Amino acid sequence: MTSVLFSGVLIFALRWQANWIANRTKEELRLLNTSLDVERASWVLESLIELKTEEIQEMPSELLEAVTRNLFSEGASAHQVEAPLNELADILQQGAKSVKIKLGENEVELDASALKKIIKASDKASRSAPQT
Repeated sequence: MTSVLFSGVLIFALRWQANWIANRTKEELRLLNTSLDVERASWVLESLIELKTEEIQEMPSELLEAVTRNLFSEGASAHQVEAPLNELADILQQGAKSVKIKLGENEVELDASALKKIIKASDKASRSAPQT
């Protein structure tokens, strides 16, 4: 039983870490895009001010549309994946008697009571883990 618990916690930890890395990467890319959008907006404003000082009425609309296209637009947000343990719990709550997980050559079978123990252990571990 302890090997099942250890395997469950190990799976949870690996998936949590992969999810954390993916979220951090997405956030860094979003911040980079925002920084680039600020630069583009600054360039557009400087260009408009220069055109006004040169007494040109307005910037050509085609150029303005091309330069400001997708400025500060958030991409379509992808479906957020739930925590792996929550997904397993949902499967078991919907009527499955057990769930088999294959890890390389090893196979782990979890039932509702084993999953509750794993969730309790992971909650305890997440409360004691440092927040980032």
